Amino acid sequence: MQGAAATLARWCGVPKDELVYWAAGINHQAWYLTLRHGGKDLYPTLQQAVLKPGVVAEERSRIINALKTGAPVEVNANVANEGLITNLPAGSCVEVPCLASGDGVHPYHVGALPPQLTALDRASIPPQEPAFLAHKEADPERVVGQGRRRSWTS
Repeated sequence: MQGAAATLARWCGVPKDELVYWAAGINHQAWYLTLRHGGKDLYPTLQQAVLKPGVVAEERSRIINALKTGAPVEVNANVANEGLITNLPAGSCVEVPCLASGDGVHPYHVGALPPQLTALDRASIPPQEPAFLAHKEADPERVVGQGRRRSWTS
């Protein structure tokens, strides 16, 4: 999400550090629920800029730096859904805003996603569940096996 946010900021012509967004969903299918700069909704600007090419990249180093140094940073991360997105299944892997700091990664409560986004996310959860459970159970063979069975796994 952070890499995509930097790209969206560039497309909208605003400094990435001034972009304010709220995003949530499931891994690699999260949604920018709000996108603002200086209190202004950036979706109209983004709609005009959508034809420009861009590259999306994750910024894992920001999380690692926060964990190592204790300097807090807001990121989007994949975590177990423990009531964070209320209309997605409990225990599923979701991507939500989090605060990363020296004492860990702390997810924010998002609430319910709009119904049309929930429908798309719900369709993607069943194929992910076996791999998520294998990871949760710390079974490396099962994790590798699940990855081999999924055409969408890179």
